[in-house]
Amino acid sequence: MDCIDKIINQNRHLMDNTDPPRGHFDRFQAKLKSQTILIPTNHNSWIYAAATVAILIIISFWGVSVFKSPLIQQQFTTSYSEIHDVERYYQGQLDNKMHAFQKIYAGDKNIAGDVNVEIQEMETTRKSLLYNYQVNPGNERILNEIVNNYRLQIEMLNAVISMQANSENDLKL
Repeated sequence: MDCIDKIINQNRHLMDNTDPPRGHFDRFQAKLKSQTILIPTNHNSWIYAAATVAILIIISFWGVSVFKSPLIQQQFTTSYSEIHDVERYYQGQLDNKMHAFQKIYAGDKNIAGDVNVEIQEMETTRKSLLYNYQVNPGNERILNEIVNNYRLQIEMLNAVISMQANSENDLKL
């Protein structure tokens, strides 16, 4: 290294005053443009693909084993039978009240229309709750909200039916 420094220092006058030959920069630019840029290739991409497939297989086997566990199967079965029983009971009660309501208010389209709109809104809420219960089986809070939704529908129908009965009693007096 010292040898190169010594040569440069001794011949500095030759290097500082000399301009490059004509066309030097043009030739340099042409060489840069003609030079191909090597893009590093990843020859191990098949390893990444195989690792991804292996991870997906492991996750799917894990999911199946968790789903097939007896405790989880029991929870799904129990929650399905609970919601099925609740639905059957309250839907029967609601159907009876709707039948009585329709019998009383068959001629009054205003009241029947308003009550039907309210019932449809409550039904939309109940369907959303049922979906949430299917996603979170065994969740007591959601089950209680479903029951509460049915009770509200039945109470609303009872109130409207009793209003009609009270108005008929008032007319008789």
